[in-house]
Amino acid sequence: MEGLLPEGEQERLAALKRYGILDTDPEDAYDDIVRLAAFICGTPIAAVSLIDSQRQWFKSMLGLGVRETPRSVAFCAHTILQTDLTIVADARTDKRFRANPLVTGDPNIRFYAGAPLITTDGFSLGSLCVIDTVPRTLTADQEAALSTLARQVTSQMELTRQVLLQKQLRAEQMRAEDALRRSEARLSLILRSIQDVVFLLSVEPGEIYRFLFVNPAFLERTGLREEQAIGKRVEEVLPEASHHFLRQRCAEAVQGRLPICWQENVLYQAGQRIGDVVMAPFCDERGVCTHLIGTVHDITEQRRLQEHIARSERLVAMGEMVAGVAHEINNPLAAVSGHAQLLSLHPDPQVQADGRTIQQMTDRVSRIIRSLLTFSRRTNPVDRRASLLRPVIEGTLEIMRHKLRRNDVHVVLDLIEPDLAPVLDTAQIEQILLNLIDNAEHTLRHRHSDKVITIRTARQFEDNQDWATVSVSDNGQGIPEEVRGRVFDPFFTTKPQGEGTGLGLSICFGIAQEHKGRLEVTSEVGVGTTFTLYLPLPDVSETPPDGDFSPEATKTRQESDCPPEGLLSRDSLYRLSNPDTPT
Repeated sequence: MEGLLPEGEQERLAALKRYGILDTDPEDAYDDIVRLAAFICGTPIAAVSLIDSQRQWFKSMLGLGVRETPRSVAFCAHTILQTDLTIVADARTDKRFRANPLVTGDPNIRFYAGAPLITTDGFSLGSLCVIDTVPRTLTADQEAALSTLARQVTSQMELTRQVLLQKQLRAEQMRAEDALRRSEARLSLILRSIQDVVFLLSVEPGEIYRFLFVNPAFLERTGLREEQAIGKRVEEVLPEASHHFLRQRCAEAVQGRLPICWQENVLYQAGQRIGDVVMAPFCDERGVCTHLIGTVHDITEQRRLQEHIARSERLVAMGEMVAGVAHEINNPLAAVSGHAQLLSLHPDPQVQADGRTIQQMTDRVSRIIRSLLTFSRRTNPVDRRASLLRPVIEGTLEIMRHKLRRNDVHVVLDLIEPDLAPVLDTAQIEQILLNLIDNAEHTLRHRHSDKVITIRTARQFEDNQDWATVSVSDNGQGIPEEVRGRVFDPFFTTKPQGEGTGLGLSICFGIAQEHKGRLEVTSEVGVGTTFTLYLPLPDVSETPPDGDFSPEATKTRQESDCPPEGLLSRDSLYRLSNPDTPT
């Protein structure tokens, strides 16, 4: 057997496997060739034989009762060793075959003629053979016909292989298409569920960029329907103010063939937000940019939190500084005030007038120092308890009633949740409300009529926390954007010089933080401003079992929490009636 192995046997066997013909069902095309070969050569037996590693397998046969034999006894194992016909006239006289069991026994082979089946890449896979039980030869025409028919068998095998390859390719294509559909479905699900805005643009000649895909977040933010965006140019979809800038950014990504990132104020249907924008180009095999994919990640809340933290840090540092400064100034100021009082007793009227002027200035400095000390003060959390907001709001309005009525300001109370009872220091929350209402009244002085302040309470749940909110809104001139970010900074004021210290809102901001809450501002120029105070509501499990939140009980607690009767009201009224009130 070793001597019957052709060169490159492993490669030949691999080629045979690639044709995928072994152990397949009979086929008419091969059967017809076998019958034709037997007819032309006048033999009772013919076959298409394929030589595997250990066997001879018949794809088609005539006159044989088996589908395979061992390779060791196969005549065709000799045929594949050469490129032309193998003819054995009488096997009994051929030393290669005279002891072969196929010669000495059934089917008693005497004559054999086989033409090798040689593939296009030079491998001999088997043979087309004709067999007889009596010695004989073939004519030249019969030999030529047998060789021709062998080539037809090889052609049929190539055709079968090509059909098999097509089926495999089609199966692979279907698997790939199915995988692609699943992948696209997953990608679509991700893009449609992601909270960031995602869009795909086509890049067309003339710097034309057209929307091919937008996710639901895009439609929700812009208020558009899908048909209003898909297939449209960016100029037809986005606000006119952003056309030039966006086209410039698109061109930059296309020319650089690299993703670009920037932060931008994005105008959505619900208002302006701050977005982290990424624009990434897609290029074809020639390096030509054909598409742009863009994402917009909303960082408004992140920016707000960063500013909140930075402002808190500034307030803490400022508080520590101003407390020391205020105490250092207070002692010499007391001496100046005392001397000013002595001067006011001098018999000379001019000296008395000078004393009164000095006293007025020292009083003003004293008020500033009191504001500084209030700004730096930290209260004891033990002084806070769950209290109804409504009496605090009504009490604050009672203090402000005369001033509001005098300036023709109408107050609208919209207490959606009248029974909200956060944990608070009533005196400090009243101080916040007094400051916010006073600021609202001050900004309404620019209006000649329809001066309205709206106070609302509501309940909100966010960040796993239940919040009570109190908002104070006015329909004044609004706060410009460049000023809005600084309103809580210490010593920042928009009032004329001498009308405020710029500490009022800083103090309010600090009080809100001490209550584990926050104070926020929203404003639109020409429409008005809203300050919203967030106070955390206690869990029901944290509320004392004997807690009574009736108005009568709350009023009693408020009175017990306040300074001696009349002191808070007088102080509040003094601040509100004095032009030096902090803002």
